[in-house]
Order: sequence, then C-alpha cells, then structure tokens
Amino acid sequence: MINKEFLKKEFEREIDILLIKTTKEVYRPNYFYKLSLNVGGHYQATKILIPKLSDGFTKLLEKERTDLSIEFIVIKPKYKSLFTDDEIKMCKRKLRIIR
Repeated sequence: MINKEFLKKEFEREIDILLIKTTKEVYRPNYFYKLSLNVGGHYQATKILIPKLSDGFTKLLEKERTDLSIEFIVIKPKYKSLFTDDEIKMCKRKLRIIR
C-alpha cells in the first residue's frame, strides 16, 4: 500500500504540471495559483471541488481541454484514497457534461 503522504505529494506534483500546461495552452488560473502557493495542491483541490461549474472549468470546457482540470486528476484511480466518494462522484458528473 502506498503511503498517503507520498500520494499527496505525487498528486501535488501532478497539479503543478497541470498549472504549467494550463497556463501555456489555455489561460492562467490565478485563483488556483494563489491557493497552490498558500495551502498546497491536495488541500486546494478539496476546497475548489464544487458542484457548479467554475469560471476556470468553463474556460477549459469551451476550449475542449477538461483534461487540464483538477476534476480529471481527482478521478484517477490511484488518488481515490485522497478524496471522498462524494467528491469523486461530483468530478465524474462534471466531466460527463462533455461526453
């Protein structure tokens, strides 16, 4: 079994890569950057996972780049232990909008 702290660090590295790609390819997610610097990637993810579509998610949706969303990372099976079942279900529902 993978150590949960190690998994959080791996998740945060993936978030950092996501931020760089999103900035280069779509837009600069300022609010997300601020959270990332202040509280870390895992904590920020739990705070911005909301049922309604955020402005950032909408921008990614318009550009057909939801692969750059936090929701896309959260639903990866390897990160299941970091999030509640409700958070994972909500992410899957939001991502289903595009399918």
